[in-house]
Amino acid sequence: MISRITIGIFFFLPFLISAQTFELKGKVEDTNKEPLIGANIALIQDGENVYQTISDVDGTYLFDNVERGDYRLKITYLGFFNVNEDVNIEDNVTLKTKTMYASPVGLDEVVVEGKVPLATQSGDTTRYNASQYKVLADASTEDLVTKMPGITMENGVISAEGETVQKVLVDGKEFFGNDATAALKNLPAEVVDKIEIFDKKSEQAEFTGFDDGETTKTINVVTKIDKRNGQFGKAYAAIGTEAHYNLGGNFSLFNGDQRISFIGQANDINIQNFSSEDILGVSGAGGGRGRGRGGRGGGDNGFQVSQQGGISATNAFGVNFSDEWGEKTEATFSYFINQNENFSEEYIARQFFDADGEQSGSVYNEENLSTSNNYNHRFSGKFEFKINDNSSFQIRPGVSYQHNNGLSSTLGNTYSFSDPVNNTVNEFDALNKGWNINNSAILRHKFGESRRTLSLSLRNQYSDQQANSNLLSTSQFFNPILETDELDQIAILDNAGWNNSANLAFTNPIGEKSMLSVEYRLSLESDASEKETFDANEAGKYELLNESLTNVFDNDYVTHSGGLSYNYRVGKSMVVAKGSVQYSQLNTEQQYPFEASLNRSYVNFVPFAMWSLNIDRQNNVRVIYRTNTRRPSLTQLQEVVDNSNPVQLSIGNAALDQQFQHSVFARFKRTNTEKGTVMYGLVGGNVTNNYIGNSLYTSQSNSELAQEYNLGQGAQISQPVNLEGYWDFRTFFTYGLPVYFIKSNLNINLSGNFSNTPGLIDDQLNNAQSNTYGAGLSLTSNFSEKLDFRLGSNTSYNSVANDINTRQNSNFLNQRTSISMDWVMPKDIVFRTDFNHQFYKGLSEGYNEDYFIWNLAIGKKIFKNKLGELNVSVYDLLNQNVRVNREVTGNYLEDVRTNVLQRYVMVNFIYNFRNFGEMKAEKKPSRDFGGGRGGRF
Repeated sequence: MISRITIGIFFFLPFLISAQTFELKGKVEDTNKEPLIGANIALIQDGENVYQTISDVDGTYLFDNVERGDYRLKITYLGFFNVNEDVNIEDNVTLKTKTMYASPVGLDEVVVEGKVPLATQSGDTTRYNASQYKVLADASTEDLVTKMPGITMENGVISAEGETVQKVLVDGKEFFGNDATAALKNLPAEVVDKIEIFDKKSEQAEFTGFDDGETTKTINVVTKIDKRNGQFGKAYAAIGTEAHYNLGGNFSLFNGDQRISFIGQANDINIQNFSSEDILGVSGAGGGRGRGRGGRGGGDNGFQVSQQGGISATNAFGVNFSDEWGEKTEATFSYFINQNENFSEEYIARQFFDADGEQSGSVYNEENLSTSNNYNHRFSGKFEFKINDNSSFQIRPGVSYQHNNGLSSTLGNTYSFSDPVNNTVNEFDALNKGWNINNSAILRHKFGESRRTLSLSLRNQYSDQQANSNLLSTSQFFNPILETDELDQIAILDNAGWNNSANLAFTNPIGEKSMLSVEYRLSLESDASEKETFDANEAGKYELLNESLTNVFDNDYVTHSGGLSYNYRVGKSMVVAKGSVQYSQLNTEQQYPFEASLNRSYVNFVPFAMWSLNIDRQNNVRVIYRTNTRRPSLTQLQEVVDNSNPVQLSIGNAALDQQFQHSVFARFKRTNTEKGTVMYGLVGGNVTNNYIGNSLYTSQSNSELAQEYNLGQGAQISQPVNLEGYWDFRTFFTYGLPVYFIKSNLNINLSGNFSNTPGLIDDQLNNAQSNTYGAGLSLTSNFSEKLDFRLGSNTSYNSVANDINTRQNSNFLNQRTSISMDWVMPKDIVFRTDFNHQFYKGLSEGYNEDYFIWNLAIGKKIFKNKLGELNVSVYDLLNQNVRVNREVTGNYLEDVRTNVLQRYVMVNFIYNFRNFGEMKAEKKPSRDFGGGRGGRF
């Protein structure tokens, strides 16, 4: 089916390409050769703006659908003289760089020409004018952007246009490495001029001009030109009931290109760390608790994570530095140090999709108490050297170190209907240490002919993880005679791995409208794992080697990949087609407890296709079809039992094959500048061949695996296996518009997520189909810098259906409503409140919740400049806070309730400081700029 769709796309694309138009591109900079970001550029005919755009992060601009004719080019920028020039469009035109000169007129005298729109769109980039969104004087950039259509923040993760934001730039430059929220939380809203949302192309695509479809959802914060020199930040301190505390702040020094920022925090009220590497807990590498419960405890999406369950006390510090050293070198680096103490109390209800209808009452309940103490150091950098006008060299060093000590106590019970089957009581503690070194380098060269380039990239990654753990457990099995199994053992784990890769790419133009790319990639990966388990002898010494839980395992994976890509651009359309042949060889060697080897080779054709259409200045469509392979991980391949929960075992599978995934994605964006509306829709899905799912065996099973490990009554063992039938489909729509009569912004969204997850239960295939329907709206005020309110509501309905036992089908409803208000009243009295309602229906008994969380604060602005605030706040005034979560796999449904902070009172002191240098005016040169004062369009 996918192949037919692909053929159809390529067949009909030529008929969709519109009539011939031309490109006009150029660049705008100031007298210091610095790019001017967000300058307004217009092409005028007969006194009307026919085309309009805004300069990008490097000062470049592009009109890609200009019809033949004579135009007046007009460039305006706040605080600068206008630039006017006549241009004739008969073919593609690249103008010389335009230099803008600062106006001697003070900023308060600048005349704004025309109404500033809420948003504009250029291609697939949406730009919001910050001046059109009102926030309180002490608001952060996060407060600002979440007022804008299509941008949401939930559980510490920011999303834009239905996709997770993975990178936040400040004036086009990286800020705090890969942490997508650090810039938004620590930049004051008052420094922001524009917010840009776009799919950032890969650095290779930006260099060559060949769009490879590899993008990252990105927010770029464009700062005001008069706020790029100065110092600003925020400091806060709070103390509360039960000895709760919260200290921290941020401080930034901006001096043109040089920017230094510091952030820090110390608290015990669950304000947690900055990134996923800071959350390595007991459920991580040290012993496998996470595998037994589906791997919760963070949920890494690449850059930012959901808040860790339980209650945490955190101490953290970070620094970010960026600068340009001379005209040829740019440098950026970030360093973080984090320490996190976590206490988690979980209650778990797991209902299995049993193959036998008579066993449909099989459930597993667990109470788990865990503590962990985690330390993390992380450094990342980027250094780019301009060798000459045609060549550059870039290196990206990165290193992290983690140290974690954790203890977990578990009480688990399995029931068939109401009859007990087994129970276990165990304690598990682990000490984990891990290094990760990741370096990359790329050498690029442009030849004399435009768009002819050669790039060589190298990457090296090394990881080393060590863990020592101890398990003490007592398990009882009712068969119907009571049997007891006791364990007292230690395990020593040593995992090491490296990955070296090289990529060579050459691009060459074919006429004016086409490009060809040739690419070759070589990747060498190697992993080695050694796990030794010792049981205690009668003297209590760990000297008895447990061979069934001991394993020495190596894994090598070599990949050769070569391919051709073709890019065709004409008028408003662009087509990209790519085909690669990938040869992979997987070699696994087991030395202990017995010698075994497995050698596999794979040959895959990996196609890619993309079509984009800029219908006009306000409408953009993009369709992408891609494929990829994913090899099994070391943990999935290693056939060593994880018995950290003796009644819920797991083991790897050395016979696993790699996955092959097909993905189709389409989106539509529309920005109506006149009405101030933004509309965004996407639809997409994945089909995975050789999906790595899970096979679950019970003690009643006749499988060799169940018999080999002599499972006790009701015990289970799971193993990863390759299965067919996995697919997922997603659709999302959002519409944002201003509500003028109440001077507010309304955002409406609809979503649907549908998936089929296969799993084996005692060798019988089960397909768990999960369908989720969602609807939400948010209303944010936009009428005062003294009063700020937000109203939001989201409802989701989920249904789960199974093949083998329809009696276990279930439905689940979650409804979330929130209201918040910040009000600076007369006499500088400050009132802040937020009210949240959570409703769950359809979960396991005892997990359905209907509760309110009400937070309240009242205080006063202090000091002459009103930048300080002293207040008293109450968290969870009604003392009802809880946390529940549902997870669906191919084998079971799981509901989890986790401990959370409840009511406490704090006295808070907050101070915001600002010190910005004035923008230096330059004398008007002796040339004609077309007259008039600079201003926004």
